Amino acid sequence: MFFMGQNELLPMVQSKNLALSFSSESSIEEELKRESTADVITILVSFFLVEEKKDISILKLWKMHCLGH
Repeated sequence: MFFMGQNELLPMVQSKNLALSFSSESSIEEELKRESTADVITILVSFFLVEEKKDISILKLWKMHCLGH
């Protein structure tokens, strides 16, 4: 695929009295994929931290019950 910069394209377009527009569809798709991956990682880390906290709390309650406090 051949890419030209805006500075190269703009004079050609203006000389022919045309309008120039740019598309960023692939960049948006890549950003959505990247964000989705980051969201999954955040959710998994949060889940495991909550589970750890729950397990620690249950263990503390069990120890208190067994020790009779």
